Amino acid sequence: MHVDEVEGVELVAYQLKEVGEFMNLKQGKMSVQEYTLKFNQLARYAPGMTSSMKARMRKFASGLSDDLVLECQGAMLNKEVDFSRMKFTWNR
Repeated sequence: MHVDEVEGVELVAYQLKEVGEFMNLKQGKMSVQEYTLKFNQLARYAPGMTSSMKARMRKFASGLSDDLVLECQGAMLNKEVDFSRMKFTWNR
C-alpha cells in the first residue's frame, strides 16, 4: 500500500495527537475498567513510554484517581484486607 506525502503527514499528526492524549491521560470520572481500556488503546501510540512492564505500570498508576489511590493506601494498612473482594465505588 502506497501512502502519499499528505496522507503520511496526516498519519503522523494523528499519532502525535494520540501520544499527547496518552501523556495526559487521567482516570477522572472513568471507571477503572474504562480507564484501563483507554490506557491500552493509547499506549500503542507511545511504545517508548511503555517499553518495560515497570514503565507501563508507573504510567498507569500515575493516572489513577486520587480517591482510588488513597483508598488502596488505607486498605494496605489493614493486613486483613482481601483485595480480590474489594469493590471501589464513589459518589461523584
